Amino acid sequence: MSDEPTGPSRRMMPRRPTKGVARVLRETDHMRLGIIARAYDISVGGIGIIISEELDLKEQVKIELRNDIQRFTKTVRGIVRHKRPRKDGGFVVGIEFYLRLTPLEVSLMQTRYPIDPDEPEEQGPIWM
Repeated sequence: MSDEPTGPSRRMMPRRPTKGVARVLRETDHMRLGIIARAYDISVGGIGIIISEELDLKEQVKIELRNDIQRFTKTVRGIVRHKRPRKDGGFVVGIEFYLRLTPLEVSLMQTRYPIDPDEPEEQGPIWM
């Protein structure tokens, strides 16, 4: 019998909701411009993002995480483990980190309320 979880509880580490920004750098992006993505959940072992361009399964990427409110930035490397299309043409992508985040780093990216990756992004108030 395998130690790997299956079904709805297949995750080894619990995911936490986040509203952070992630810039994804592909190995094939020689200009290193990156693709801006919206993170919707995070754990010490991986991250779920919403991105406009399709990534290949098992593609190796570098992710620059940012939460401006907490003044937190971190660059990590990972591998694309799953992807699925969204109705708006984007993609929901799960990335496993090569090196785990610390619980403190996860808490700096965490928000209080879960985000549905299939819902359109909310436009917050405009402050003038």
